Amino acid sequence: ISTRAKSACEIYLAANLACYFPFDSSGPLVDSGPNFLTATNVGATSTTGKLNQAWQFTSSLSYILVSGITALTTTYN
Repeated sequence: ISTRAKSACEIYLAANLACYFPFDSSGPLVDSGPNFLTATNVGATSTTGKLNQAWQFTSSLSYILVSGITALTTTYN
């Protein structure tokens, strides 16, 4: 339920959101979106970002991996 009209972009994102990692929670690599996925951190460091928390990739081999995302398909007629 929303108390205001949403933009087309907000509606699109809500309909297609696969995962959401706010990074500011007690479990920054636990999905707060609809699928409750867990990410794996390889070589990245939690740090203070421009707004709240962020991840700093310490080398070209650093990454955060999110497994279990299934593709959404759309059929056009």
